[in-house]
Amino acid sequence: MVSWVSLDIGDSELSSSFRKTTSQYYSDSLDVPPKLTAALLSTQELSHKQYLQSLRKIHKGNAVRDMQKARAAGFFCAPFQYGVWLNDIHDINTSKETRQGRQMTSSYQRQAHELGRQRNMIVASSTAKGECYRQMFGVFKHEANRNQANVMVNQRLYGYISLQHCKDLVVYSMIIGHGDHLRDGIMYLLHNYVSECMWDKAKYIMYGAHTSGTDGLRMWKKRMRFEPYNVYLESE
Repeated sequence: MVSWVSLDIGDSELSSSFRKTTSQYYSDSLDVPPKLTAALLSTQELSHKQYLQSLRKIHKGNAVRDMQKARAAGFFCAPFQYGVWLNDIHDINTSKETRQGRQMTSSYQRQAHELGRQRNMIVASSTAKGECYRQMFGVFKHEANRNQANVMVNQRLYGYISLQHCKDLVVYSMIIGHGDHLRDGIMYLLHNYVSECMWDKAKYIMYGAHTSGTDGLRMWKKRMRFEPYNVYLESE
């Protein structure tokens, strides 16, 4: 039996947009289950340190070893500004022709100049503040004398998570890594970083439907302790 969770996502413009675009993931009535069972990671029972320790008991701790593997290879994580990294985002998006058994859609095939306006300066990024916002986090590796357009960045972006934070809930709206480096454990490392940043700011982290994706994605969710929940959203 799938448990219910009641969440307050606020009444901001962002939370209203979430309600409109993800109605299949929640219900307005505790008597009617949503169309899809959400994959949620609870941040309430354990500290993030305890959460990381608990991952060692799943699949012989492979996820933790993958994080350590990525870190040993020189990968690191940080928030980032979308407009500076358009060339790397294009490389990541087009690094595999298929994902989850399906051809990548045209939105992932766009050239760098079609992804948005290129920014030509870097402003220090940190975790955003407030109850509702969007933010991007990336996994990087140092690379001396490397440019993005006219900006000297000295590093390369290899994967990213785009999220929405609405009070009780953090939603992974996009998560994707460079196809050549997925086996390096980069997305395990990035999720660990992002979840630590958000752990004390929300009650749950959501990553799509619990049963969505191929066996590989479902295994990833299991390793990261995403569990099935029926979501009830409190009234605006």
